[in-house]
Amino acid sequence: MHKNNSNQTVDLASCEREPIHKLGRVQRHGALLVVSADWLVMGYSENLAELLMLGQLPEIGSPLNATLNDSCITRLREALTDIYERDQVVRILHERVTSAEHSYDIAIHYSGSAIIIEFEVSPLINGKEIISRVRNLLKFGGRKTLSELWQTGVENLANLTGFDRVMLYQFHPDDTGEVVAEVVKDGVDSFIGLRYPSTDIPRQARVLYLRNLVRQITDATDEGVSLVPADLDLDLSMSGIRAVSTIHLEYLRNMGVAASFSVSVVVDNKLWGLLACHHQQPKVLNLQERMLAEILGEAFSQELSMTLINQQDHDLTDVRQVHMHLMATLDNSKSLFENVSAHAKKLRQLIDCDSCIVCIGNEFTVTGEAVSSEDVTILRKAINRVIQTEVLAIDNLREWFTEDITLADRFAGFVAIPISRQPRDLIIYLRKEIVKTVAWAGNPEKTVELGPNGSRLTPRKSFAAWRETSLDTCAAWLERDLRVARGIKHGLLEVIVRNLDMQTSIIKESNRQQDLLIHELNHRARNMLGLINSFVRHSDNNNISVAEFKQLLSSRLQALAMSQKLLTDNNWLFTPLRLLVENEINALVNDKSRVSLSGPPCAVSPKAFTALTLVIHELLTNAVKHGALSNLTGLVQLSWQVSETGQLDITWQETGVLVDVNGPHRRGFGSIIIERSIPHDLGGSSYSEITPSGLVGHFSLPRTHVQSAVSPSDHANMASVDEAKPTLHSNKSVDNSVTTPAIKRHGLVLEDNMLIALSNANMLKAAGFSNVEVAANVAEALKLIERKDIAFALLDINLVNETCEAVADKLTELTIPFAFLTGYSVLSERFLRKYPSAVTIEKPTSQRDIDFAVARLYVT
Repeated sequence: MHKNNSNQTVDLASCEREPIHKLGRVQRHGALLVVSADWLVMGYSENLAELLMLGQLPEIGSPLNATLNDSCITRLREALTDIYERDQVVRILHERVTSAEHSYDIAIHYSGSAIIIEFEVSPLINGKEIISRVRNLLKFGGRKTLSELWQTGVENLANLTGFDRVMLYQFHPDDTGEVVAEVVKDGVDSFIGLRYPSTDIPRQARVLYLRNLVRQITDATDEGVSLVPADLDLDLSMSGIRAVSTIHLEYLRNMGVAASFSVSVVVDNKLWGLLACHHQQPKVLNLQERMLAEILGEAFSQELSMTLINQQDHDLTDVRQVHMHLMATLDNSKSLFENVSAHAKKLRQLIDCDSCIVCIGNEFTVTGEAVSSEDVTILRKAINRVIQTEVLAIDNLREWFTEDITLADRFAGFVAIPISRQPRDLIIYLRKEIVKTVAWAGNPEKTVELGPNGSRLTPRKSFAAWRETSLDTCAAWLERDLRVARGIKHGLLEVIVRNLDMQTSIIKESNRQQDLLIHELNHRARNMLGLINSFVRHSDNNNISVAEFKQLLSSRLQALAMSQKLLTDNNWLFTPLRLLVENEINALVNDKSRVSLSGPPCAVSPKAFTALTLVIHELLTNAVKHGALSNLTGLVQLSWQVSETGQLDITWQETGVLVDVNGPHRRGFGSIIIERSIPHDLGGSSYSEITPSGLVGHFSLPRTHVQSAVSPSDHANMASVDEAKPTLHSNKSVDNSVTTPAIKRHGLVLEDNMLIALSNANMLKAAGFSNVEVAANVAEALKLIERKDIAFALLDINLVNETCEAVADKLTELTIPFAFLTGYSVLSERFLRKYPSAVTIEKPTSQRDIDFAVARLYVT
C-alpha cells in the first residue's frame, strides 16, 4: 500500500475500481457510431469519418440515413430483430455502408437504450477457405487426457491467429492463474507453468470475460480514439473495439507484448480460464477471424466440459466398487465400526495419503503410518469443533491447529470426512510435509511503484520466474481428492450407516412395538373424538326438536361405530365394499328387497371405508325420510364397478317416487357429507342431483383406496394404506383469560378429514376470521398461501402420505403465525424445536383452544 502525491492511498484494489467498460475510447482499427431507438445519431468515435471515408462527421441528433445508405440501415434493422437476449451481438459481414465501393464488417448490439454500431474494414471473403478453417478448428476428438486436449486447443488457436505465443491460462479456486499449455515461436519466451496472482486479472475484468467471450488489443502503445461528445456515458462491455485501460497497456508493455487476443473458456457457466495470445508486434484480427476464434472457444469449452465430466465419473469408479463390496459383505450381527474398519485398507487407497484413520464411536483403526491414540483423540476433538456436514481439507496442520500436537511433527495436512450424524464418526486422511515450490511470474508480493499513471498503480515490471518455497504444508488437496471424499460421504458411507442404523434399531424393535401400538390407538381415538365432536356441532339445527336431534346424532354415531367395529374385526386392512353397504341397509331399511346391489367383489382402504360409511348412511337416511324409501313403491339401485385403471365408480339411483325438483329442498349437514367427504378425504369425486324420480349420485374413489377381485380368504393378506403415523403432542397450556381479536383476513385449515376440517374452519371463523380456506393436502395448502392473504393457519401434522412440514416452512418464511393440531406426542420434541414460535393444540379441538392460539400468536 502506498501514498501518491495527493496523499491518496493506492493499492492493488485501485485496479478493481477502474471503470474499464466506460473508458470513453475505442481502438483505432475500428470506428463506433451510437444511435437512439429512433435512429438519430447520439455519438461516435473521432475516427468515424476517416474509417468510413465520409466527407465530414455526422451531426449529433441527425437521422442515420444522412450518414449511411438505406440498404445498410435496412440490414441493421433486420439484425436488431435477431437480438433476443442480454449481451447478444449480431454481426454483418462485407456490407457497403455508403455510396463508396468499400465494404465493412459490422457488429451491432444494445447498450442500455442506445444502439451501438461498430465498423471495421472488411477483408476479401473466401468461402471455401473459411469452411476449411472451421473444420480444422473443431478437431478435438481422440484426446485421451486433459493435457492433450489443452495442447490441441492452443495449437488450433495458434494456427488460426498466427500469434507469437498462444497459452491456455487456467484459474485456480483462489483466483490465481497458471499457464497449463502453450505454443511459442522460436525466440519467444515460454510462460508454461508460471503462476500469476489474482490481481493480474481483476474481478471486474473476469466478469467482462464471461460476458464478452473474445477480447482483442491490437497495439499496446495506442490508448485509443475518444468518443464524441466527451460526456457520452456509454457502457462498452460488449464492444469488440473497446479501448484498453492504460494500466493494462503498461502491463503488456512490461511483458514485451505489443498485441494480445483472448478467448474465454467457460465451463458450467463459470470462467474456467482463457485462451490467451501474445504478439511482439502490433496485430489486428478482423471480425471474421474473431468470429472463428469464438466458435473455437465454444467448441473447446464444450469438449473440456465433457472431458471433466468423464474424469469425475472415472474418479468415482473406485468409490462405487468399494461401496458394492461393502454392501455385499455387510454383516448385521456386527457393529458399524467392525463393518467399516474391515475395509479400511480399501478406503485408504481411494485417496493418495500416508495414513488413514477410521473413527467410529469410541473406536478407531489406523492404516498406513502409525498414529498414537492420544493424537487421534486430540485431532478428532479439534475437527469436531469446526466440522459440520461437509468435507474439511487442511494443507497446513500447524497453522490450522496452534496447540502443541506431536502429530504435526510427522504430518502436515489432512482431509476429514464426516460419515454419520454423530460428530465423532470420521474418516481422516493424513499427508506428510512436502517442500512446495511455486513459480510465479514475478514476485507476487513485490512492491508496486507509482508511475506515469498518476494515482493509479504501475503494473509489475518483472516477469522473470520468481520461486516461492513453502514449508509445513502437504501436497495440495486437488479437486479430484475432494470429489472422491464427497463421493465416499454421500455415495458410500452414509448408505452403509443408514443400513447399519436400521439393523441396530431391530434390537430395540420389540420394546418399541408396544409403545407404537399405544400411540396409534391414542391417535385414532383422538381422531374419532374429533369426528364425534363435528357430528355434535353440525347435527344441531334450530329447525328440529330435541328428540329429532338425538335420533339424528345417534344414527350417525351408530354408523360410525359400526364401521370402526368392522375395520377392527378386519385388522384395519382393506375391507369388502359389500359388507359396508349391507351393514347400513340392515340398520336403516325395513324392506331390504327394495334396495338392489350389483358390482364385482372389491375392497376399500380403512380411510375410504369410514368416509363411504358416512356417505351411504346419509344417502339411505335421506331415501327413507324424503326419497324412494319413504313410500311403499320406491326402489334404490346401488351399483359399482372397478375401471381398468383401478378406480372405483359407484352409482346411486332412486326410482318410484315423485319429487318436485323446483320445490324447496333443505340442504343440511348430510348433504355436505355426501358432496364433500370423498373429494376432501380421499381425493376422489362426488356428484349428486335431485331428479323427478328421486336422487341420483355418482361417486369415484382413486385406485390407491381400492383392491378388486377380493375373496374373504384374502383379507388377512391385504396391506393397509392407512398405516400408523406419529403426530405431535402439545406441551402448551390454555389460558381462558385470553380474548380473541377482531380479524378481517383469511385463515387456513390444513386437515385431511373433511368433517374435522369443517369443524375447525367454523371455530376459526368464530375466532374472528371473515374467510377460512380449507386444504386436504400440502399442495393445496401451498397454492392457497400463494393466492390468498393468509393471516393465520391451523395445521394437522400428519396427513395422508405426508406431513405438514413444508407448509410450516413456508409460513415461517412468510412470518405467518400458525398452530399445530396433534393427537399424540411422538414427534412433538422435533416440531417444537424446529418451530419454537408455534402453539400445539391437542385433539379433539375446542373453541377455547382456537381462541387462545389466535390471540397468542396473531396479536403478538
